Amino acid sequence: MSTVLIPIQGHYVAPRFDLTPEVWLGRYDQPDREPQGKVLVLAHPSADKVCQMVLDERVTVVVCGGIEGQYFEYLIWKKVEVFDSVIGSYKKAVQALAEGRLRSEMIFREDFGQEQAGAGGRHGYDAQNP
Repeated sequence: MSTVLIPIQGHYVAPRFDLTPEVWLGRYDQPDREPQGKVLVLAHPSADKVCQMVLDERVTVVVCGGIEGQYFEYLIWKKVEVFDSVIGSYKKAVQALAEGRLRSEMIFREDFGQEQAGAGGRHGYDAQNP
């Protein structure tokens, strides 16, 4: 079972990691079960505090919208798996993660019941084929 942190804004993945007003912190394990988690409201937006929360809570996966390179690299260095540039409902993102189909740059188009997978990796960058 993995612990996941998602910066959120209402019911959606927050567009910016550094300006998130709240985070969803939880566990996912089985795709057919509702993910178990809680929403934590931050006193004020702070990417540094969110990164510290990742370490304190032993988070293994971060799902986020936009994230500055320094925070992305820091989390990777700390052995946290980061799915960035995810857009849409955080609950759908957790579901996709539990089902093993979440990718960076994934867009959940709720109005149409469709999903669009991104290129994967940081902004389509493939370390094997730079």
